[in-house]
Amino acid sequence: MTRWISFVTSEASAAASSVRSALADMVWAPPPPVPDGSDIGLIVFDRVSADVLDLVRGSSRGGVRILAVGTSAEAVEDIGPWPLLDAGASDVVVRMDDAGLADQVSARLTRWGEVEGLVHSSEVQDALAGRTLAWISLLREIVEVARFSDASVLLIGESGTGKDVVARLIHELDARPLKDEFVAIDCRSFVGTRDGEDLAGHHPGTFEDADAPFSGDIGLETLGVRDAGTIFLDEVGNLPPSLRGSLLRNIEQRNRRPVGGTGRPTSNLRLICSTSEEPSGLGSETADDFWGRITTWFRLPPLREHRDDIPTIAEHLLRRLRPNGEEIQLDPALDTFLESRDYPANVHDLLTLIRGISARHAGPGIVTVGSIPQDERFKLGMVDHSWQRQDLERAVRRAIDAGASLKTIGETARDAAVRIALSYEGGDVARAAKRLRATTRTIASRTGVAPAEADTHRGTSDPPAIIEVPETALLRAGDPSEEPVRKA
Repeated sequence: MTRWISFVTSEASAAASSVRSALADMVWAPPPPVPDGSDIGLIVFDRVSADVLDLVRGSSRGGVRILAVGTSAEAVEDIGPWPLLDAGASDVVVRMDDAGLADQVSARLTRWGEVEGLVHSSEVQDALAGRTLAWISLLREIVEVARFSDASVLLIGESGTGKDVVARLIHELDARPLKDEFVAIDCRSFVGTRDGEDLAGHHPGTFEDADAPFSGDIGLETLGVRDAGTIFLDEVGNLPPSLRGSLLRNIEQRNRRPVGGTGRPTSNLRLICSTSEEPSGLGSETADDFWGRITTWFRLPPLREHRDDIPTIAEHLLRRLRPNGEEIQLDPALDTFLESRDYPANVHDLLTLIRGISARHAGPGIVTVGSIPQDERFKLGMVDHSWQRQDLERAVRRAIDAGASLKTIGETARDAAVRIALSYEGGDVARAAKRLRATTRTIASRTGVAPAEADTHRGTSDPPAIIEVPETALLRAGDPSEEPVRKA
């Protein structure tokens, strides 16, 4: 990891000279021709210009974290810091006084350096494999929240996207003093009593048949959670709303008074929740307040939305399954097959396939297509993947150079795919869906055809534009040694 600095300022600028002096005690390198993704760059500017934005945009490619430093308040007074963030800067600092500037820059560089070291550590990489920029960007966010805060976290993702793996990693990275154990609870099997009041603890006589006192550790002893532990509520949407709110409120307030009692035992619990479906109704008067009070949300995408990471995840799983941890490498043809295959259950399906490949591979060395289980081989060679290499990359490069967002690129590609498939099939929605290996309902929803009519509908060869495209998310990998979720 290299820390470099670049000035885009007037040579006669006294403010720029002052910034140079203020940062002179820090170790800097000149900007490299091609920055490494783990680099941290400082770009000093005296006004937000096209040259500054181009430098930020070009320097931040590949995941480089850029701190943009204005030499004075006037540097951003016209348009603010937002264009710099849009161009790829991770943060923007404006110099007020030299001592304060040095402290701000030092604090950010120290934090980013620690995060980068953790992201590329074996602790994190062994849990969450992947090398794409989207994956690394998400890992940075997860690591920073885990290490430098005790914030509550909500993980959203389909089954098999690794929500429990991320939850355990957050607990392992958590730097709370005297941190206690991690407890996972499958809320789908939770059976509450008295609308969750038993979890709050009680004193004798509070309820009928409540003869023995029960205070518990912050009222959660029945779930095995201790005061400084981490509680992971898997599929938290299955808990009664009143109990969800009670748990979060008492974790936020760091105290718990048993029902009918007066004492206030303190606690330092961390709450991590997961759900397979994004909470609905947020912002409405009837919305469940619980969701809005969780500090940080992470969306964990299914494998189909980050296929480029699949070979890396597969290699990681194979190494863990191979005897003596032997070194292996996937044949490019096997990479292509793994990327093109469907994984309805996400990492669960990938792990099953990798176990079959591991059983057939005679290693060490390159894992070839001959290790693919026999019932999977019929899928080989069915699709020409050469289009993924150059033609598509050229088109995407042109889109990025033109300033298109990831969402716009995805929408345009999906729109074109649906339009072309329908033209090939004479407007037959069902056949177009089969050609694209999508559901008829999915194609119908993008053409304005009612799903019930899709099997017989024949539209035009130029269907309407895509109506809605799910927003592309970031990624997560599973763990072959996952422990079963603890049930209450």
